[in-house]
Amino acid sequence: MTSYGSRMIKMTIELDDDLVEKLEARAAEEGTTVPLLVARILDAAIYDLTPEQEEQLIESAAQADRGEVVSEEEAMAALRALSRR
Repeated sequence: MTSYGSRMIKMTIELDDDLVEKLEARAAEEGTTVPLLVARILDAAIYDLTPEQEEQLIESAAQADRGEVVSEEEAMAALRALSRR
Protein backbone atom coordinates (compact mmCIF):
# COMPACT_ATOMS: atom_id res chain seq x y z
CA MET A 1 0.00 0.00 0.00
CA THR A 2 3.02 2.25 0.28
CA SER A 3 3.46 4.44 -2.76
CA TYR A 4 5.26 7.59 -3.77
CA GLY A 5 3.82 10.59 -1.95
CA SER A 6 2.10 8.56 0.76
CA ARG A 7 2.71 8.40 4.46
CA MET A 8 1.52 6.23 7.27
CA ILE A 9 -0.62 7.54 10.12
CA LYS A 10 -1.82 5.73 13.18
CA MET A 11 -5.46 6.20 14.14
CA THR A 12 -8.20 4.62 16.18
CA ILE A 13 -11.71 4.35 14.79
CA GLU A 14 -14.65 3.32 16.95
CA LEU A 15 -17.13 1.32 14.90
CA ASP A 16 -20.52 -0.20 15.54
CA ASP A 17 -20.36 -3.95 16.30
CA ASP A 18 -22.50 -4.77 13.24
CA LEU A 19 -20.16 -2.86 10.97
CA VAL A 20 -17.13 -4.58 12.48
CA GLU A 21 -18.72 -7.97 11.82
CA LYS A 22 -19.38 -7.00 8.18
CA LEU A 23 -15.82 -5.75 7.78
CA GLU A 24 -14.41 -8.92 9.34
CA ALA A 25 -16.50 -11.10 7.01
CA ARG A 26 -15.48 -9.11 3.93
CA ALA A 27 -11.82 -9.09 4.96
CA ALA A 28 -11.93 -12.87 5.40
CA GLU A 29 -13.56 -13.29 1.97
CA GLU A 30 -10.85 -11.16 0.38
CA GLY A 31 -8.01 -12.76 2.32
CA THR A 32 -6.95 -9.51 3.98
CA THR A 33 -7.18 -7.82 7.35
CA VAL A 34 -9.76 -5.34 8.58
CA PRO A 35 -7.21 -2.47 8.83
CA LEU A 36 -6.04 -3.05 5.26
CA LEU A 37 -9.62 -3.32 4.01
CA VAL A 38 -10.62 -0.09 5.77
CA ALA A 39 -7.52 1.66 4.39
CA ARG A 40 -8.44 0.55 0.87
CA ILE A 41 -12.05 1.70 1.33
CA LEU A 42 -10.92 5.07 2.66
CA ASP A 43 -8.43 5.44 -0.16
CA ALA A 44 -11.15 4.80 -2.73
CA ALA A 45 -13.57 7.17 -1.00
CA ILE A 46 -11.07 10.01 -0.89
CA TYR A 47 -10.50 9.90 -4.62
CA ASP A 48 -14.25 10.07 -5.24
CA LEU A 49 -14.53 13.39 -3.36
CA THR A 50 -15.09 16.74 -4.97
CA PRO A 51 -12.46 19.38 -4.15
CA GLU A 52 -14.96 20.98 -1.75
CA GLN A 53 -15.60 17.66 0.02
CA GLU A 54 -11.87 16.99 0.28
CA GLU A 55 -11.33 20.43 1.85
CA GLN A 56 -14.14 19.74 4.33
CA LEU A 57 -12.53 16.42 5.23
CA ILE A 58 -9.14 18.07 5.77
CA GLU A 59 -10.69 20.81 7.91
CA SER A 60 -12.65 18.22 9.92
CA ALA A 61 -9.43 16.32 10.66
CA ALA A 62 -7.75 19.56 11.71
CA GLN A 63 -10.66 20.35 14.03
CA ALA A 64 -10.37 16.91 15.61
CA ASP A 65 -6.62 17.40 16.04
CA ARG A 66 -7.38 20.65 17.89
CA GLY A 67 -9.89 18.85 20.12
CA GLU A 68 -12.86 20.60 18.54
CA VAL A 69 -15.18 17.60 18.64
CA VAL A 70 -18.75 16.86 19.66
CA SER A 71 -20.18 13.82 21.38
CA GLU A 72 -21.87 11.08 19.42
CA GLU A 73 -25.20 12.20 20.88
CA GLU A 74 -24.69 15.77 19.63
CA ALA A 75 -23.68 14.56 16.18
CA MET A 76 -26.69 12.24 15.91
CA ALA A 77 -29.05 15.02 17.05
CA ALA A 78 -27.63 17.33 14.38
CA LEU A 79 -28.02 14.66 11.69
CA ARG A 80 -31.60 13.99 12.74
CA ALA A 81 -32.34 17.73 12.57
CA LEU A 82 -30.89 17.88 9.05
CA SER A 83 -32.94 14.91 7.89
CA ARG A 84 -36.15 16.61 9.02
CA ARG A 85 -35.60 19.55 6.70
